[in-house]
Amino acid sequence: MDCGATMSATPAIRTLLLCDLIASTQLVERLGRPPSEIEYAYLSCYNARPTRAEPLVHLARWHRMRSEWGLAFLFARAAAAIPRPADRLFLEEAVYAWRALDEVAISAWYAGFKDEGRAAAQRLLRENAFPPSDRPRIEANLKFYE
Repeated sequence: MDCGATMSATPAIRTLLLCDLIASTQLVERLGRPPSEIEYAYLSCYNARPTRAEPLVHLARWHRMRSEWGLAFLFARAAAAIPRPADRLFLEEAVYAWRALDEVAISAWYAGFKDEGRAAAQRLLRENAFPPSDRPRIEANLKFYE
């Protein structure tokens, strides 16, 4: 996926292109393409719009599902550090509200970053921005850190 054209477009066009790239990348993932192709596609999405955390959260989830804990943590941590952008067009609100932190809380345990994982899980529960149906899972994850 070549994202070079997105860099010279207006912010709104770049955001629309990012959404399209993410959707295309998710299709590449669902089609079971080779891992290198999937990872490259998500990284290309991020490179096209580095002020957006969505591609990194999707990449963290993908690595977590493959039990690649170090990579999942790396991308989740990077995503969690990206503030909610000023351009809110097609913003995946959950990514900024709780999903990035959730990926940190899960992957940190297995990657050996237990202090960061505990802090992420505690912050998730304190901020309570996730759907109520996720509370039991997040509380159970925090117990691993106690």
